[in-house]
Amino acid sequence: MKYARTFYDTATRISNCDGICFEIESGDINGIVHVEGFSDAQRHCDRDKAILWFSWAFACSDESEYVYVALFHPLRLWPRSTTVVRPTEERFKKEITLKSVQDTRDCLPLRFANGETHRSAHKYNDLAFQLRCDERALAVCLTYYAGELFADPKQAYQSVVYELDYKELLWKRAARFTENDVMPEGEPHVSITHVGKLSDPGVPEGLKPSPITIVS
Repeated sequence: MKYARTFYDTATRISNCDGICFEIESGDINGIVHVEGFSDAQRHCDRDKAILWFSWAFACSDESEYVYVALFHPLRLWPRSTTVVRPTEERFKKEITLKSVQDTRDCLPLRFANGETHRSAHKYNDLAFQLRCDERALAVCLTYYAGELFADPKQAYQSVVYELDYKELLWKRAARFTENDVMPEGEPHVSITHVGKLSDPGVPEGLKPSPITIVS
């Protein structure tokens, strides 16, 4: 778990499965973030699917505490159009790693600081996402197939690092669970659960209220 925050510059509203509506005003959204690989043997969802379990504990302006939870397909972690990636030969240490083979033919090109771009478009792309929760963003080290760029087979796989702002992962739709499957972001609502008050025993110290109010 990591104390974290992200900045919202425009107000937004979200609702959970109970019909409770949360109004998120502009400002810093504080939270305690946690990520891990998700598995569910009953629904044939193992680590090979590389589904990410993401949680964000936060407090509303009235100091009531809630937890937001979402499951993400690994390509949700792919760099955005505005993301600048940096080449690296190092790996994160003692962090979460998700490995999976994915179709990246429709993924955006990787954009480097020097203006170069690289499109890793393959039907079967062997990917590894290493994740580290920092204060302002989720740090990602992505290893992907780049063999078409290099004659040396030892350079077939390249790694880049970049950051995803937490607001890219907050307030996404809840996962849908069926008898035999798990569908990340498959529900129309957001998964937010009330867990108590900041004054309750056992609540981690340091969690600050955010400009979030319950409007219905």
